[in-house]
Amino acid sequence: MVPPPCREVKNAAGKTPKEIFNENHEDLFYQSEKWIKESINQSMVVATLVAAVSFSVAISIPGGYDQNKGFPLLIRNNEFIDFIISDASSFFLSSISILIFLSISISHHTVKQVNFILPKQLYLGHWTLLGSILALMGAFLRNLSTMYKEKSKLFEISASLAYAFYYLIVIGFTAVIGSTYLRNTHLGRKKHNLY
Repeated sequence: MVPPPCREVKNAAGKTPKEIFNENHEDLFYQSEKWIKESINQSMVVATLVAAVSFSVAISIPGGYDQNKGFPLLIRNNEFIDFIISDASSFFLSSISILIFLSISISHHTVKQVNFILPKQLYLGHWTLLGSILALMGAFLRNLSTMYKEKSKLFEISASLAYAFYYLIVIGFTAVIGSTYLRNTHLGRKKHNLY
């Protein structure tokens, strides 16, 4: 830890404290870059699966198509419209997530980028991935309510439990991602200096 007035002061070799730290801890840079790449690869697989599922669901919609006109049979159903919006949101968000992760993985990074810029990009990529998963879950629940809403009382109870579980997942993932990324060093918030 260096007092703020001494951050730019050079030693006898003509190096600032930050330059000395970067030289002595170069392995930390490579370890953090490796961890970020591994995290991105795993997240990109999940985002690709979500995109594939949401695309296939959009092609084979619930209720089928009218054979004469080619339009979906349930087009006038409000829950079906909600289903289409949720599915399209899932596909759109997962595609954005794939593009963010791809841009991170194919670019070269400096020490400053690994410390400050990459966590912001990773944060954005994981948020869009989370949004796509939650939208896909919403599409699934809307599909169930569209297809089976008049079947039984048991469905109403199970759908209510599924919606409660859905919102618990939203709250849980928000807490996990927020605690992981919403730190002073990652998002540029002002840190309180001791001096």
